[in-house]
Amino acid sequence: MARTPNPLLRVACLVMIAVAAPACRSQPAAPDPPGDGVVLVGLRSASAAGTAVEGMSALRLQAQRIDVVHRTSANDPTTERVITVARGPRAMEIVGLDSAIPRMILRFEVQQGFIFQIRLVATDLTMTWRDQEVSVFLPSGDNTGLKLVPPESSPGPWQVSEGAVLALRADFDPSDRIVHNRGVGFILKPTIPTLQVAFNEIQPTLPDRLLVRFKDGTPQEEIDRLIAARNATVALVEPRTRFYSLIL
Repeated sequence: MARTPNPLLRVACLVMIAVAAPACRSQPAAPDPPGDGVVLVGLRSASAAGTAVEGMSALRLQAQRIDVVHRTSANDPTTERVITVARGPRAMEIVGLDSAIPRMILRFEVQQGFIFQIRLVATDLTMTWRDQEVSVFLPSGDNTGLKLVPPESSPGPWQVSEGAVLALRADFDPSDRIVHNRGVGFILKPTIPTLQVAFNEIQPTLPDRLLVRFKDGTPQEEIDRLIAARNATVALVEPRTRFYSLIL
């Protein structure tokens, strides 16, 4: 029997991420599956100044799907499985545009339990460095991808509870995550430490600035109309990822 999404889980945001509807059950008499929780992932990036990648102005990842390593029981590895929570190409800005503003990069629903990793399985990773577009190598990028993991200072999985929102913030430091190898080029280490935080730490309310990403396929005239309707001014724009930094 199809389950109606809990209206309490709907979070107002400008970036809408499609989530597959729950499948119908073939055995109506069986108990309902565990309830879902919502996971929100924000990202905060440090400056590349004074690092091996000084001169980098953007780092972009094209993801083909989002997987989570999930267990229904944290201490029982027999309950572990990899769940795909989103499919389809999506552009993500890891560094760039307005790094002073933490931004939400993911929203998905998953059944209650414990998440050990969130995997951004990539098809492409590029960097703007000294005004040139260069490719960045991500080990196992098309298999396990870029992995968001709990930091060493806060080990253990993240718990997802039915009807609740789990807010996570990935802290990306270019000086620690990107290395340059003369024979290979730029390499991105495949993990980013990610903390559980309060929701307002990943979607802050700022007095005069808003960072938004418009859905792929939105016509430019519609984007212009929406911006004008809010009396906003475009401060910065990243055409590849469709992120806009707006002055309100």
